[in-house]
Formats: sequence, C-alpha cells, structure tokens
Amino acid sequence: MSTAAPVHPAAPRSGPSRRSVWLLMIVFVLPVAGGWIAATFFIDDIRALGTTNHGRLVSPMQPLQTGDLRTLEGAAVAAAELSGKWTYVYQAGATCGPTCTYNLYRMRQSQLAQGPEQVRLQRWLVLARRPPAELVAELQAADPALRLLTGSAPVPGPGDAVYLVDPAGMIMMSYASRSGPDEDFADARGMIADLRKLLRNTRTQ
Repeated sequence: MSTAAPVHPAAPRSGPSRRSVWLLMIVFVLPVAGGWIAATFFIDDIRALGTTNHGRLVSPMQPLQTGDLRTLEGAAVAAAELSGKWTYVYQAGATCGPTCTYNLYRMRQSQLAQGPEQVRLQRWLVLARRPPAELVAELQAADPALRLLTGSAPVPGPGDAVYLVDPAGMIMMSYASRSGPDEDFADARGMIADLRKLLRNTRTQ
C-alpha cells in the first residue's frame, strides 16, 4: 500500500518552542473562538477548536536531536529534514520484531487516513544499528515510504513509543507502544483524530 489565510497582519514572531506551545494550546486546550489567531511557525492564522488530544502531550517540548542519526548509507541526518513536515518517529532498538512492525502499521494507517493531506507527514524508523539486508529488504518492500535510520535520538519519555514531531522539529506528543489490534482500537482512532486536527488547523489558505 503506498502512502502515498486571508492573511492578517502578522504579530511579532516568537521562537519555535513558544510557537509550538501556542499551537498545542489552540488545537487542544482553548475553546472555539471566532476569527483567526496568530499562532504557528508556518502560518499567521489558524482556527481555534475546542477539542481534546488522545496522545500524551510532551511538556516541556524539546527538539528532536538528529546528531546521532544516520541513513543506511552512513550519511548524517540534518535537523532541517524535519522542517515543514509532521513526522512520526519510532525507535525500535536493535531490530524490528512483531511489536515494532505493528507500531509501523499504526503510523502508516494514521497517515493514509488523512487522504490528500498525508503528503504533509513523514515516518521514521530508528534502529540502534544497521539491520541485516534481509530485514531492510522486507521493510522497504512492505512500506517504501518508510525512512530507515540508525542511531538514537533522545526522547522525553519511554523509548518504545511513537512520537509526533511538529514541522519546527519539536517533539510534541507521544503514543504508547502497542503490540496488536486487540489493545489498540481506541488508540489507533485517537492517533488518526489527533493528526487530522493538527493538519487541518495548520493548513495554509
């Protein structure tokens, strides 16, 4: 399966971390308000929604550190590669077993459920070291759009979790690892709903 405003005068812009905090407040905390609110790093206006998140909000937020990440070819991964896209990140340790495979499935399904908006998200699998060629071939055949990386990236919580990184490179939300659909129905729907709200509320006009 392939994974495929009218603009108001801008207020002085704050740093990416503060902008991300405003985004979280507007999408998941504030009640519905009329008009448009200057809030995010990429656009001056987003609609405020009175909604609740399903994932665990990361507080304080922190940037995803990419300094130790490498491609399968050994090239460094620049922080700029997070810019402009939402990113799911899952760190699986030395290999990708059944639990890892299921969490990759959750990430992919959440992306595919966004329809045309899915192009605004990328998915990264981080392994502690370069996997065997057989595993690389298996993962790439199952999901060509999945980015395979090696190394590690410090995260503000359990390593075995799905993390959502915003387009400014800030880790903003996490979802507990799941091993199969029996324990995941509500969480899977929550991941889809959270991502849909974030994509909708940060869509440029």
